[in-house]
Amino acid sequence: MPEKFVVNASPLIILGKINQLHLLPSLADELVVPYGVFKEILAGSPGDPAREWLNGPGKAFVKEIGPLEPEVLKWDLGLGETEVLTFAYRNRDFIALLDDRAARKCAKTLDIKTKGTLAILVLARKRKLLPDITTVLDRIEQAGFYVSPSLLKAVKRLASE
Repeated sequence: MPEKFVVNASPLIILGKINQLHLLPSLADELVVPYGVFKEILAGSPGDPAREWLNGPGKAFVKEIGPLEPEVLKWDLGLGETEVLTFAYRNRDFIALLDDRAARKCAKTLDIKTKGTLAILVLARKRKLLPDITTVLDRIEQAGFYVSPSLLKAVKRLASE
């Protein structure tokens, strides 16, 4: 099944810190990084892998979104989340990649399909783009991102490990 993703900053940042940004274009037939997400990441640390990727091969996926959707603006989210959800709201065949709880709640209310960073890793494992998921999950924790033990267990189960 063709996958079309519009991606927020946190999945880019996390995948960058664990050296897995290459998974996004490998998993998606179409990939969009809204310009607001691009600007948000460029404002970060100079050595950030997501920033380096967006200044290199990832720049091909950056897109201006246009006017923001009033139904999304009501949620008072950050610019990146708002642009991701605006794009997905207008392009229903796209899945919004985001980890933010408030943004996911907005997406659910507006019937926008979502996946988080961990779901991308499960998909990559199922498509045999990752030899195992446990090592990658360990790297996420080593990079300073917290994942609850129950969620780790569920992700490993979904990835058939």
